[in-house]
Amino acid sequence: MSAHKKSAASARATLPVAQLAKLVAELQQAVAPFTVTLSPLERQRLPKPRPSFDRVVHDMAALVDRFAVALPGTSVAAMRADADRARELASLLPELAALHQAIENTVLAARSNAWRQAIAYYSALRGLGELDPVVSRALAPIRDTFALRGRKAVSSAPPPPMPAPAVQPEAAHPG
Repeated sequence: MSAHKKSAASARATLPVAQLAKLVAELQQAVAPFTVTLSPLERQRLPKPRPSFDRVVHDMAALVDRFAVALPGTSVAAMRADADRARELASLLPELAALHQAIENTVLAARSNAWRQAIAYYSALRGLGELDPVVSRALAPIRDTFALRGRKAVSSAPPPPMPAPAVQPEAAHPG
C-alpha cells in the first residue's frame, strides 16, 4: 500500500495519541536512571571519542590491567562500565530513529492531506465569495495564507546564458 493511500486510510482511524504519549512517558521514566541530561554547552565541551572507541577502550583496559596502572578518581571497571553502557544504549538508536522518522513522516503526510483539502475548500469558498460579499469578507483573515507569493513561475524558455567570467589582468611579478 502506498504511503499516500495508507495515510488517507489512517486519517479515518482514531489515533490513540494519549496512549502513545503515556507509553513514551513511561519509556522516558524507565530509562531515566540510565541516562543523563546535557546542556548544549556541556555537549560541546565533552571530549568526542574517535571512531575506533570500542577497540581502544578494550585495548586500554587490557594494558592497564597488564601494567597495574592506577589513577586517582577512576578505575578500569568504571571505564569498561561506561563503554558497555554506551554500546548498549547506542544499539537502541536505529530503532528510535526509525520510530522518530515514522512519526515525522506521518505528521507530514497528515498535514499535507489536511492542507490539500483546505486548498480545495478555499477554492470553492473563493468562488462563492465572488458572488457573495459575506463569504468574501469571511475569507479575508486567511486569504494571505493561500496567496501564491514567493512561487516562481514555471517557464518553458531556456535559462539565460551565464555571463563570461571577468578576465583579471595578470599581476606584475617583481623580478
